[in-house]
Amino acid sequence: MKKAKEQLQEVEKDTNSHSKEVASSADAMMNDIKAKNDNNQRKEITEATKEITEKTEALLGEFERRLKSMKATHNNESKRIKTEISRLFRGAVAKRKDELIALYKKAFSMKSEIGSIRKEYNNIIVQHQKNSRKLIENRANILNGIKRGCHDLKKQKENLALQEAKNAKTRQNDLNELNRLWKNMKASKNAEIEKLEQKIIEKRNQINKLEGRSTSNSKSRNSALNSITEGIIRDFEEEMQKKKTELEQLSKKSNE
Repeated sequence: MKKAKEQLQEVEKDTNSHSKEVASSADAMMNDIKAKNDNNQRKEITEATKEITEKTEALLGEFERRLKSMKATHNNESKRIKTEISRLFRGAVAKRKDELIALYKKAFSMKSEIGSIRKEYNNIIVQHQKNSRKLIENRANILNGIKRGCHDLKKQKENLALQEAKNAKTRQNDLNELNRLWKNMKASKNAEIEKLEQKIIEKRNQINKLEGRSTSNSKSRNSALNSITEGIIRDFEEEMQKKKTELEQLSKKSNE
């Protein structure tokens, strides 16, 4: 079996090598045929286009000759025109020499004027820039001053508002206290007035009782009673006037 396998492998190797040789020979033959065909085709194409090629070359030669002739003619004409232009220009310059010199002098003078104007313009620009910077600085200072003033005014307004709120609270407390004192005093004075009125009523009752008794000493008693009554009335009127004055003062304070 081993020998048979080896023989088969050798046969396969021989077959492969033979196939490669055959393929190589076939490729070589095809290349030769292709080369021969290409050469034949080139010859046929060359022969078929020979007349066209010759005519084309002749036309190209004729075109080149004409082109050279046209270039030479153009160069000669260009030189002639340039020479004529130069001659005319020199003639015109010669005719207007004085005018051209005057124009040159004027141009030189204008150059000096332009230099002075440029210098003045530059000075104006520099001054304008300085003024602009100064105006900008002043504007910035004014704006900053306004901002600071507004801030200070706002702060003062806030402080005044706080102080006013405190003062209003204090005034309200004082007013409440005055109202309370006024009410208490009014109640106290009313009570005192009632007591005085009660005393007056009691005194009158006493007087009436005394008048009902014997009239032997009526004159002296009447005199004494009148004196007592007048004293009580004076005291009452004075007390009433004091109370009235105090009430009026309290009322004014409460209204303020």
